[in-house]
Amino acid sequence: LHLPDGEDDEFKLLCTTIMPVREFTFPHDIGEELVAKLGPYHPRGGWESAGVTGPETYLEQLDMYHDWLAGACQHLLEKEEWDLLYTQTHCHDYVHHLFMRCYDPITAGKGGWSQEQCESYMDQAYESADKMLRRILECADDETLIAVVSDHGAKTWLAEVNIRKILVDKGLM
Repeated sequence: LHLPDGEDDEFKLLCTTIMPVREFTFPHDIGEELVAKLGPYHPRGGWESAGVTGPETYLEQLDMYHDWLAGACQHLLEKEEWDLLYTQTHCHDYVHHLFMRCYDPITAGKGGWSQEQCESYMDQAYESADKMLRRILECADDETLIAVVSDHGAKTWLAEVNIRKILVDKGLM
């Protein structure tokens, strides 16, 4: 291992999410079965590495993540009847954090990419989630209730506020 030793050397460490093969599902033993069928589960769709690998690779990882989720749902629905099957993707939250700042016309150019690039990246993320949902819907029948929900919306931000600094400056921390 060669670590940087000069001012011009740069060292980047990429740590991806690695999940155990058990107990990331409920019932717990389903995880092993899904990993055996679909390969490792990477729950954050490449979020940790987006700043290192770049948007295109991040979006590829997001596609793999959605493909895994859709495959898991399809496998489980084909295998047995369920009273409730739930899956969740957090991709929209991640994508908004990564690209909303340069997507919104008010703050375009502040995120490191052009507004057109960010619009394309966000469209690709939504298309990825749509493909996942389409595959899951293919398993539904007339008696199936499908709910698509969100925990919050998103919009751009004009400035960042360092709460810790404010508290320290006021002697509260």
